[in-house]
Amino acid sequence: MGFGGICVVGALLVSGTACAVPDAPAAPPGVIIDWHRVDPCGFVDPALPGRYGTPPERIEPFDFNACEIPVAQPAGGTIYLGVLTDNRLTDERELGTAFTRHGKLRVTEPKPYEDTCAANVVFPDLRYVEVNAVPKDGAKADPCAIAAALADSVVSSVLQGKYRFFAASPSSWLHVDPCELLTTEQAAVVAGAVEPRHGPNRHNCRWGASKPDYAGVVLNISVSTQRLTDVRDLEGRATQVRAEPADAPLPPGCRVATQHIGFARDKVETVALIVFAEREPRWLCATALDLAAKVWSRLPRTP
Repeated sequence: MGFGGICVVGALLVSGTACAVPDAPAAPPGVIIDWHRVDPCGFVDPALPGRYGTPPERIEPFDFNACEIPVAQPAGGTIYLGVLTDNRLTDERELGTAFTRHGKLRVTEPKPYEDTCAANVVFPDLRYVEVNAVPKDGAKADPCAIAAALADSVVSSVLQGKYRFFAASPSSWLHVDPCELLTTEQAAVVAGAVEPRHGPNRHNCRWGASKPDYAGVVLNISVSTQRLTDVRDLEGRATQVRAEPADAPLPPGCRVATQHIGFARDKVETVALIVFAEREPRWLCATALDLAAKVWSRLPRTP
């Protein structure tokens, strides 16, 4: 499917598509106001991966919220550099005291865990960018030193305004607010009368689907390398329906998904609606299909 639907400025090479790059919202240093459009790979200094080995020719985001850069080592093995953006602390106390200040940003000390090491760059509103380094297949490296360098790169790009935005085509689902695709009344058949809740980057929304019983509706907008199989038509879109077994603490569910335009090389934009409840699979999937039909009819189509 190629790059038919999304152009990414900078590290990605765009093929066969002319995209106008929209103006990025103006923001003071240390502040990002349009997180759902931020390219996580854009936080990484282009020269940084090469300090630790041989990175790929093209550095591409893993999905809307994550960048993973494999860096091959001369002596064998690979170090994976990661940047994750869809995060928010729930309380200031979670930050702890082991951090340094860089203007309005706070950077936690790199913390090792087994064979990896991670650090967080925390913004004033408690959003944070996690960076990590993971040596694999015998790679010899100091992952905490690499995580610290990645954190410095994030800080520098934010304070200097050098991070990137995806420049998506008008029909990209990147622009869509999932919480606006269903009404509270429509979701209430599963979740009851609850207000929708965004994920930090506004690429997912949930009605219920939390304690105590996790009954509810979840709507995710993401990208996938997997093409949908065993599809049926729903609102003119090829749609996959899949019953999901209970997986504690989640009750049984049913997932309904459809796909859209290309993202990076081998990925495609995907939206999935999942219904969770202690009900029979037939009821779950019938309900999920009914809700998905309402969502599908509101999604942008390829021009």
